[in-house]
Amino acid sequence: MILHVYFGDALKHPIVQNYLRAGSVRPQAVLRYRLVRSKLLRVALLSLAMIQARVRQPAVIVQAHDFVSAMLATVLWGRRSIFDSHEIYSCLVRRRTVAWLVNRVERWVATRAGCVIYPSAERRDYYGSLKGSRPVVIENLYRPYAEALTGEDVRELGRLEAVVKATGQARYIYAGTMTEVRAIPEIVRAFDRPELRGHHLFLAGPRTALLDSILSVERENVAYLGEVRHAVMTALLPTFDAGFAIYKPSDANNRLAAPTKLFEYSYYGLAVIANRSTYVERVKSRDSLANVSFIEEISSEEIARKCLSGTGVARASRDQWRNRVLWQLQQPVIESMYQDVERLSRK
Repeated sequence: MILHVYFGDALKHPIVQNYLRAGSVRPQAVLRYRLVRSKLLRVALLSLAMIQARVRQPAVIVQAHDFVSAMLATVLWGRRSIFDSHEIYSCLVRRRTVAWLVNRVERWVATRAGCVIYPSAERRDYYGSLKGSRPVVIENLYRPYAEALTGEDVRELGRLEAVVKATGQARYIYAGTMTEVRAIPEIVRAFDRPELRGHHLFLAGPRTALLDSILSVERENVAYLGEVRHAVMTALLPTFDAGFAIYKPSDANNRLAAPTKLFEYSYYGLAVIANRSTYVERVKSRDSLANVSFIEEISSEEIARKCLSGTGVARASRDQWRNRVLWQLQQPVIESMYQDVERLSRK
């Protein structure tokens, strides 16, 4: 069995969901523990839950989806652990000395775990050749929801569709964390420009101080949809014309981003407005994603220009690329990875 562990609500993590819905020949499960606000207490509760799981289920393979979980899994399970490295975690720490320490621990975990998963070859190459590390590239491709929406989800979807469709044409979506590094201020200011007055921007995601600041100014063509459940959000995506996947290259984590939005938006036939990066440019070329267009600089003027010129990809052509962005294409790689970890742990 594969036991997925996450320092948060694993059932809300889109990548964990991909594994749970993938139909692997191996049973997939999530480690449950009580989620609390205090991070220190959460570490303690997660540690206790993982120790209990190690005693009760020593033969499982543990797939850890964050830095804290991976560190604990490597200590407890050794080569029967998988470090699913979704971020460059040292870039998420502000203090330089702490960032250096996190980087050293990341590298230690990568060399002690059964394998380490990177979402792109660029992210793998960032760490270089680590002795003892077994890197595997599994991209953040999209897996459509096969499950029926709940009654509550259907009602929420209907409400949101009515809100979005009431605006007419030229509808844009940003769904995710509202931060400066995702160019949210520049995107919103683009819709303040006269040339985009007939275009409508919709934001969806957790409330942040930045979002509160944006919403404090009344705008006719910018609306907040709330924190929408992922299954509902993906069902809503076909109502939009384009989506944003912009990452300011402020550090390695953002320069080497492998955005899930790129594949989700492409699957549902949306035009994607992104900034240039080695990974996104390579994927656009490799998979012939004609729906992806690039801004040349991260500014409201450039974003507005691209909105006017870069969203005219016909939805009828979406079938040309939607089958190239499916998570299922990687299933043989995933199964081979699990077999290798199983074999390695027996040595």
